[in-house]
Amino acid sequence: MAKDDARAAREDLAETLAELDDRLRPQELAADANASLRRAISDASDVVTGKGLPDSGPRKRRALGLLAVGGGVVLVVASKLLRRR
Repeated sequence: MAKDDARAAREDLAETLAELDDRLRPQELAADANASLRRAISDASDVVTGKGLPDSGPRKRRALGLLAVGGGVVLVVASKLLRRR
């Protein structure tokens, strides 16, 4: 019985390690980051066009963060332009 338990534990560990290896590949990490950024831009665009914020907490926070950064950039550019006059 103990050998069967040890074998099952080793198999579970091997599966977990294989999954971690897949998730931590640079290509996979880059693809995940790209998808997340595209979702955030789409969500922020929805706010600007009047479709509203997403219901999901993390997506909502990312959209608001992106809008805040965008708003900050607009303010900095506008202040630089106004100072030139």
